[in-house]
Amino acid sequence: MKAWQLITHTPSSPTYRHLKSGVSPAERDLFGSFRPTEQVWLAWERTREIASALDASVIVFQCPKSFLPTRETTRDLSAFFRAIERDDRMLAWEPRGDAWRPELILDLCAENNLIHCVDPFQSEPAYGDSVYWRLHGKTGYRYRYTDEDLAELDVKLRAWARAPGPNYVLFNNIYSRGDASRFLARYNSGRTGGCGIVQND
Repeated sequence: MKAWQLITHTPSSPTYRHLKSGVSPAERDLFGSFRPTEQVWLAWERTREIASALDASVIVFQCPKSFLPTRETTRDLSAFFRAIERDDRMLAWEPRGDAWRPELILDLCAENNLIHCVDPFQSEPAYGDSVYWRLHGKTGYRYRYTDEDLAELDVKLRAWARAPGPNYVLFNNIYSRGDASRFLARYNSGRTGGCGIVQND
């Protein structure tokens, strides 16, 4: 599951329009970016509660492109992950945008025991014993993956998937169900063990 956006996104994000209760002007600087505030902490406790109810094995912290690698943001990110109770769940971090250098991502993931979550058609994972990939569509949400794309993804997953696992592939496009089913059949064809593929409905 994804962590609540109140942890990762500031109220300037357009996704905040879906909140049932708005954010007051006085609190706009207290949400998102892993800030050390009561509001972010309560958002984590709510996320943790839902993860427990769902028995989620992984929580993904997807950050917007506006979350840039400054001294303040990297400090707050590390402080957040050092402080929270993980309940034996894996945590995956998905930074977005070109500002994040692979070396910095590797350092932060290693320091905070995070899986680097990526779209493998855009970049390679920098860190993690498990793979957690989120495929957003090569040209956007309405993209349907071709057989050639899935063959390339198969090769990529076999190259990157390593013990102890488990490994996850999530299709985050409009054709997620069909693309995930096609890839699962390809990946598991004629092989023992297989893998599970996640779709985003």
